[in-house]
Amino acid sequence: MGTNELQTWLEWGDAHKTNAIGEYGQGGKAAMGYLGNSWVVLCKRWDEPWLWEIRENNWSDTTVDQKKYKAEATKFDGKSDTGYCNFQIRKLKKHRLDMKRIKETLSNTYRKLLENGEATILMNGEPISPLSIPLYDGYETQSFKEKTSNHMVLEGWIGRLKRDARVKDGTKIAGGLRLLRKGRLIKEGEYFGHRDFKYKASLGTLIGEVELPKVPVLPNKTGFDTDSSDWEEVRKNMYKILKPHIDELLNERDEDIVSREEKNVYRRRG
Repeated sequence: MGTNELQTWLEWGDAHKTNAIGEYGQGGKAAMGYLGNSWVVLCKRWDEPWLWEIRENNWSDTTVDQKKYKAEATKFDGKSDTGYCNFQIRKLKKHRLDMKRIKETLSNTYRKLLENGEATILMNGEPISPLSIPLYDGYETQSFKEKTSNHMVLEGWIGRLKRDARVKDGTKIAGGLRLLRKGRLIKEGEYFGHRDFKYKASLGTLIGEVELPKVPVLPNKTGFDTDSSDWEEVRKNMYKILKPHIDELLNERDEDIVSREEKNVYRRRG
């Protein structure tokens, strides 16, 4: 980013992007204010020699209607044809600093990108590993690639989750499909109109991931716009793809797939 890109980045709610995960232009800035009260942004365009810096020392100060930032330039100490961005969040809010929870969230949210080597995340200098989804060895994971009538390509996989993963300590892995945009987890536990594990426990072993390339993402990235025509197109296609899996699981006896650990948990609760 150069000065022009910085100006665009500072504009909240700018929906100029298309088919992008940041359509609304507010997630990153909101996240910085959520975690701390001060930040520094350092950036460089790939075709410029200058490193630009803007900073905010008191994010919670609302005494002015519109904040303004002056970009300071220094010579970039690195490869001249390299683009660079560095976001530093300071004056961290202590009640947000549950390091275990942060690590688990990053591992889960960016699982696909970390697994494919498309992203690297370090915490205190140590790389975060992608969330491991424990699958039944006896079930062959099925890949699918489906083109919708409005030219979306739905690509992903479907497998069976080991039931122990639902009761052990650590990140809770919900049954159902994990919905991704550009590799980032947006929503999990989706059955696309089918009954879920609340109806029958065996359905809780359904697991998989699917990339949704076009459906609008909600501003806080916790879900998709289910009122959109693109979502309805996805729902119809995914309903058909999931149906044989749902039928198979509905025909299973729950006692055949409930683990010993789950039985012990239910016994203690009862």
